[in-house]
Amino acid sequence: MSLPGRPVCESAINDQTAIVFPNDINVIGTLYGGRAMEMADEVAAIVAKRHSGRTCVTLGIDSVRFLAPARRGDILIFKAAVNRVWRTSMEVGLKIFAEDFRKDTVRKLYDLKRELTRLRMAVSPLQDILGQLARSRSTIIDEESQLYFRDVHDHTVRINEVTDTLREMLTAAMSVNLSLVTIQQGEVVKRLAGWAGLLAAPTLITSWYGMNFEHMPELHSRHGYWVIIAATLVLCVGLWALLKRAKWL
Repeated sequence: MSLPGRPVCESAINDQTAIVFPNDINVIGTLYGGRAMEMADEVAAIVAKRHSGRTCVTLGIDSVRFLAPARRGDILIFKAAVNRVWRTSMEVGLKIFAEDFRKDTVRKLYDLKRELTRLRMAVSPLQDILGQLARSRSTIIDEESQLYFRDVHDHTVRINEVTDTLREMLTAAMSVNLSLVTIQQGEVVKRLAGWAGLLAAPTLITSWYGMNFEHMPELHSRHGYWVIIAATLVLCVGLWALLKRAKWL
């Protein structure tokens, strides 16, 4: 039975989080690779089921690369989306980031990018010079030396290509780090706004009855005080549940 097409963005996961607990780490204090793959498989299964509307199982893993270890207490952020779809299978791509906003990380990234820029500035002029020497028809440079210059020229070309690739990777890493910082700041702002809204309700009620008016019927009621206390508690609990469900607390 054919299923209707569905955009990838509808099934993608961009902010699934998990925390590294003590039973998830090995003797050197880093996350087990198998545990990381287990969590990744669960996220990928959710994406696949969202996209297909059917229960899916993992058939295989094309490649896995661990760039840095996750440690105890780290918050992991999962990003997953469908890459390709066939008639009876699909490919899901997944990335895991550790929520790390230390200034040292950004400083190291900028230092590495500066070193790569210096390397490129040192190697790029050699590429043109060696190219001219390798193609020179002057009798001063014999054929054996030209072969040597051609070989060195090829090395400089490869170094430039690798340098460009590494610079692009560092740029992407800094962009990801900035995105994670922005996400974290947004979460902090949401929590502050949630607590401010939660405290606004009792503040409004107490300020209302703190105006010292003489003709307020509730002030002369026998049970008015306890009714206001109960209404305030109910309102605060209701707001807390609402904000908790919306993940603002």
